[in-house]
Amino acid sequence: MSEVRVVQARGLENLMLKLIEKAKRRVILAYERSAHTDRPWLEASPPDSYSSPNYRVKVFVLEGSPPKGMVLANYGGHVAIAFDCHGRQLYTYRDFGVES
Repeated sequence: MSEVRVVQARGLENLMLKLIEKAKRRVILAYERSAHTDRPWLEASPPDSYSSPNYRVKVFVLEGSPPKGMVLANYGGHVAIAFDCHGRQLYTYRDFGVES
């Protein structure tokens, strides 16, 4: 992988980490009615499509029975979507400024 692609991949990873954290905070606030939770996040991530981090998808679920909320992160679209415990979309965090 060329140096330019490595830098772009790191930039995308940093961007997505920020968007994912914002979406997680939104889910926690919706369920706990505060900014803090003791519940862990469960993470699922299938293998990267086309062996490229630009096509990565991750799902984060706030643990509970039933699950208390979830975040869907789409690296290709630079999007992290927060859902509440009923599966309703709370908010979509996106950034169009990163080239993949």
